[in-house]
Amino acid sequence: EPVPPYHPFEPTTMSGDDRKASDPPCQVLFRSKKGVQLHSVPPSPSNPSGISLASGLTTLHSFNPNGSSVLVHKPSVGVIRCDLKSPSPATDVAFLANSERVQMLTHSTNGSYIVTWERAAKPSSEGEAPPPNLKIWSALDGEYLHGFLLKNLKRESWPAVKWTHDEKFAFHMVTNELHVYDGHGFGKDEVRYSGRVRCSGISSFDLPSKCSVECPTSPPPGKYL
Repeated sequence: EPVPPYHPFEPTTMSGDDRKASDPPCQVLFRSKKGVQLHSVPPSPSNPSGISLASGLTTLHSFNPNGSSVLVHKPSVGVIRCDLKSPSPATDVAFLANSERVQMLTHSTNGSYIVTWERAAKPSSEGEAPPPNLKIWSALDGEYLHGFLLKNLKRESWPAVKWTHDEKFAFHMVTNELHVYDGHGFGKDEVRYSGRVRCSGISSFDLPSKCSVECPTSPPPGKYL
């Protein structure tokens, strides 16, 4: 007797209750002019839908890759953090200090760090360099760790700092080069890149989701691309 062909969408023998218990809830974030809402699909008593996380105008958001929280930018307040494990309205207190002017926002690969960009401010006095406007923060407590000056940013070039899949190394794109840093070294007193990749005219770059990366003092061209 011929065996019927396998169909990838055939129902399994798992009961509906078992499937619901094993599957994590699907959460969808809605941002509008009135605020931010979190919806669960499908809704359930333990995962209700339509929970308000923030009210008022928002411009940006970024989910932590581990699903624990979402960062939301409110121009009047700055970047706030909303808990997704026990969703409830977040207070209008900035998680990242002085972040009202932030225009770009993202997390590192595993969610340990936050990267923001805002337009460069004018120097406080003549002859001084403008303060850093490409900033790296701790996602644990919102502490500012390190900053770079990046006057102009194209959307295709964001983020200008990216981490490897294990966050062991971080890559910072500058003019014609990628600078390689210790991925967990931005909070140290002295921050220096340990290697660089020369790439004339580079405007964007990406890293594989999983790989084994070695970082010699002078990386060979193209090794990380």
